[in-house]
Amino acid sequence: IDDILFVHNQFNVDASKFIGKNIILAAADVQSQFQVIKSGQQFEDLVVSTVWSNDHIDFTWHNTYPEVRNRNDIYGEVDFYRDSTQIHLSRSQIDILDEVWTIKDNNLITLKNQEVKIDNLNIGSDNQMITANGIIGRQENDLLAVTVNSFDLSLLNPLLPENLSGSVSGEFALTNLYS
Repeated sequence: IDDILFVHNQFNVDASKFIGKNIILAAADVQSQFQVIKSGQQFEDLVVSTVWSNDHIDFTWHNTYPEVRNRNDIYGEVDFYRDSTQIHLSRSQIDILDEVWTIKDNNLITLKNQEVKIDNLNIGSDNQMITANGIIGRQENDLLAVTVNSFDLSLLNPLLPENLSGSVSGEFALTNLYS
């Protein structure tokens, strides 16, 4: 990864193949005390853990971004099928500027060819909610519906050159995202 500097790292990988069977079991842990990306943003305490059993991976992702008081604790699983890959995010927590956001459990992201299908991806904090459903693809009728309720625009300020205030609610239909 050319655009990220990792400092004070630890990597652990364990793998097993059962004799005479098509069964693979592997576990990997990556820990990094400090990370700097090309733009200069600094992250801390990266911990990624995976357990891989044949066509299934369970994962956890933890890191902090102390400059803006952010923290991620994301849990999920990945299933590999012959024609697609499915990602399910378990109930997880993301802290953004000291606000706790929760990823709801009943979601599914399916990757198939050049299509991303999103089912019930929902993240919320108190009365704020963002939900996505639909397809990001190359077909003319592919549509991703995003619903936003009472989103505090100031949460975007660390990412933007100008400060925003207020809140936004609405429904958006996103199409032709590959164009």
